[in-house]
Amino acid sequence: MNGIGFRRALLTTLCLMVLSGGVDARTRTPRTGFTLDCDTTLKVCKTGIIEVHADDFHLPPTTAEWVFKPPVGVTLDDGKKGGVELEAGGAEHYVTALGAGPSWLKCKWFARKKPGGDNGLAKGYCWASMK
Repeated sequence: MNGIGFRRALLTTLCLMVLSGGVDARTRTPRTGFTLDCDTTLKVCKTGIIEVHADDFHLPPTTAEWVFKPPVGVTLDDGKKGGVELEAGGAEHYVTALGAGPSWLKCKWFARKKPGGDNGLAKGYCWASMK
């Protein structure tokens, strides 16, 4: 890995560590404690926009999973959820809602670099409807 690739991988890992409460997101262990932003008029709750990068093909793909909680007094509709990719690149990439319950939403961001081509990028957010 060249110096620039190493610095990007380190920066990505450090950013994910901050977002994930101080634990390396590459371990694929779900993180908890994040709160959703909810719009009571539209009856929808969303995560913030999160971006993951995969800059070196020899590294495993970058994947991050988090569990988000709605604000107190808000109940989620577990049947209506999804992920929205705002920007993407590389061989594989996605933002998806893995599951939801009345008081939680689990989301995943995934990016893999294309061999000899584009770096991996997955930038977007997850959402769930409110009951």
